[in-house]
Amino acid sequence: MSLAGRTSAGDRTPSPRPVASGWWRAGLALAVVVQLVVLYNATQPSVGGLASVPGLDKLVHAAVFASVMAAGRRARLPRVPLLMLTVVQAPVSELVQAGLLPRRSGDPFDVVADLTGCLIGWWLTRERR
Repeated sequence: MSLAGRTSAGDRTPSPRPVASGWWRAGLALAVVVQLVVLYNATQPSVGGLASVPGLDKLVHAAVFASVMAAGRRARLPRVPLLMLTVVQAPVSELVQAGLLPRRSGDPFDVVADLTGCLIGWWLTRERR
């Protein structure tokens, strides 16, 4: 009979591993690379006529931040540092665009979209009771 996770021989019973956590870490790495390209590409991204679609830029900002947040939570990264890093990344990326990337400009509404994406990623991966 097992007491407190120990077998009668005193060995610990193996705890189940999170399913596919390695895949989520790979997904997180991909999400971070996409985020960095979107935020720090030296030229304003343009895909055909899509650049003229109103609000598409904000949607992309929200999506890349939501992806990083959701993948980070699914990969079981510590919650508070993950949240802090993504929340700090939002205004820093706009300051870098405004000050260091000559063909880019910072936009405070992009920060709002980024933070909204953080909240969406957090909400989508919340613990349901």
